[in-house]
Amino acid sequence: MEGNHKIQNNKPSRHVAVITGATGGIGTEVCKWLVTKGYEVYAFCRNIKKAEALKEECAKICRNKNIDSAPNFHIVPADLEDFASIDNAVKHIVTILEKKERENTSIDLLINNAGVIVPKMKLTKDLQETTFQVNYLAPRRITTSLLPYMNEESGKIINTVSVTINWWPLDGDDRKFNSLKNYGRSKLCLALFTIALNRKMLKQHSKIRAIAADPGAVNTKMITMHKWYDSLADKLFRPFTKSPAKGAKAIINAINCNEKGETRLCKEKKIVTFKSGIYKELDKNKERFKIT
Repeated sequence: MEGNHKIQNNKPSRHVAVITGATGGIGTEVCKWLVTKGYEVYAFCRNIKKAEALKEECAKICRNKNIDSAPNFHIVPADLEDFASIDNAVKHIVTILEKKERENTSIDLLINNAGVIVPKMKLTKDLQETTFQVNYLAPRRITTSLLPYMNEESGKIINTVSVTINWWPLDGDDRKFNSLKNYGRSKLCLALFTIALNRKMLKQHSKIRAIAADPGAVNTKMITMHKWYDSLADKLFRPFTKSPAKGAKAIINAINCNEKGETRLCKEKKIVTFKSGIYKELDKNKERFKIT
């Protein structure tokens, strides 16, 4: 769904945020923060039951803080393991934004936060390895499809990456399936896409920015590796992980980041640029991450 489109110049009266991975630990915290800041949130969700619970939690937070909450959280059914489902979710967002009676007809924030670590080799119905599709191909598809609808004055595309982007190059040995390596490479691809997209925006003199966020090691279900040592890791490793609320600060820092120039990598307590090895990886794979 990539293509050259004219980016619209519409400044909404109420900020609009689109987010994936909304019902996970970090995503939930980000959504709660967004609604308290007055954003109209569109959450791509596969688990509708969890999404409904989050919607009610967000409404309760707004009521307690005397914030207008009608409506500020919208559930958009979407399965990132299915390109057709992704395309339908994107079409749903576009249809809403193009309604003539709406004042807010552009997206201020696109937050690609969904992520998985699949323990065994598994193909999606699109014949892609599942971790790679959910963590990289899906956010790329969503981003390039919604890019024409980003707020051209201050739109931000925030992609959640991981410290594992520094662990495995893309041209490494693929003969044996390794769930953590697949995860690291998928997040590396997302990081490289983020840099390439931000550079394209800069080259086009666009004010839209692509930013990466690294929450760090967060205590969520995703770090369960489905191995014999999980129970041991729960005792020795989990106590040193961050809470989802602290992990969400990396994304919140990206939302608030106004630094210009080279792509920023936002963490819980600081904002940096990528390590030199990441840029070398992009140089080796320019064609793969070229954005048309």
